[in-house]
Amino acid sequence: MKRMDTGEPYTYVRRQVGRTVKGLCERDELSQSELAAMTGINRSYLNELIAGKANPSLDKLVRVADGLGVPLTELFAGLDGVAPSALEYDGAGRNHDESAAGGAGKRPGSTGRR
Repeated sequence: MKRMDTGEPYTYVRRQVGRTVKGLCERDELSQSELAAMTGINRSYLNELIAGKANPSLDKLVRVADGLGVPLTELFAGLDGVAPSALEYDGAGRNHDESAAGGAGKRPGSTGRR
């Protein structure tokens, strides 16, 4: 297990949020185009967000959470309990807990859409 360097926490958080949004879209059988229409966010920007390449504003994250019908905090599933700079990762961009769980990335007890 190696410690994240200075830039890695930011990249890891963006990727984790993107994986969460992707999982929620799959759960709700929503395409990126449908989510884009629901949120008023450009589809190509959503693609970048899901890929972990975009650095979304809080306003955009609120719109995504609202469109998915989940609390804003749900977008940060898997990141709670520790400061981002204290996360440890396995070199593949996954934190230690996620690696041990096989990278499932889904939060237990998630509820359906509104």
